[in-house]
Amino acid sequence: MPASQFGERQYELAANLELLAGSSRFFAPTTPVEASLGIDAALTPGDPRVWRLLGLPPPRGVRADPGSFSAWPAGTPASATPPFLLSLFLQYKRSTRLTRSTANEWSAHRAPYWRVDLSARQHQTLLDLEAAVQGDAEVRYAAPRFWRHEDMWYLQGSSGVIDNSLLISPASIGSGHECITWSQGRGMLAHSEPRNVEFENAESFGRALRTRTRPARVRRPRDHFDELAEALAPLTPSKRDKAAWALQVADQLERERDHADIDREVDAEVVDVLADFAVVAEAAQAAGASWTILVLRGEDALG
Repeated sequence: MPASQFGERQYELAANLELLAGSSRFFAPTTPVEASLGIDAALTPGDPRVWRLLGLPPPRGVRADPGSFSAWPAGTPASATPPFLLSLFLQYKRSTRLTRSTANEWSAHRAPYWRVDLSARQHQTLLDLEAAVQGDAEVRYAAPRFWRHEDMWYLQGSSGVIDNSLLISPASIGSGHECITWSQGRGMLAHSEPRNVEFENAESFGRALRTRTRPARVRRPRDHFDELAEALAPLTPSKRDKAAWALQVADQLERERDHADIDREVDAEVVDVLADFAVVAEAAQAAGASWTILVLRGEDALG
């Protein structure tokens, strides 16, 4: 029973860096991931380019200049949207490769297969997250179809981590299952009582994203964050809504401004967006999921 030789955190880091094309701040993929997912850009929520996308000045201490978002035309009004804007929440899981006929789920596959164990509590949190963000975001498990250190090193070097991963919607698994399994011949099953589960690879997931996110084209990026925060506020452990976060954010920015002796009022819109970020980030953290903002290619791309 070859268990993964690498940890979930190592897999998560490798997949995120590939999805986000090797930068810790802003990513314009030039790897096979671009062809698979059709991503123009991916941003992490604290990235200064998010502020440029929103048409807002960043809070003090966050650097942004005209070159910060090279794919976004200069002078674009704040009301404009990229071709497709979407938030993606990924929960990374390790896989175990089972090759013996004595393995618990062997009878369902009759061949070597992969197994991903599920945490009942975490799975329910992800189900709640997915139900809350319908139309505003996508939620997926990501699990590798490899287990050896040398596979990880090779795939990292060839930008193949995501292409060799399975992406699974928590809702497609449903409730009451201890694990999911996958083999080339049988496909994916949820257990204890085996039942078929839909899954995606990078290419099919990217194709589905572009189909499902067309309504996002008529919304401002700011509206995306605002609606996402409103949907997720009930799922945050602190139960703080956006208004409560806004008070805390405004107070923190005021104290920083006073400490630095900066003669500039705190921008109310900046406070508003930071409060959105806080709500969404808290909900994502509670679900153990990574939050990424995707700008997806369209036929009428930027410019």
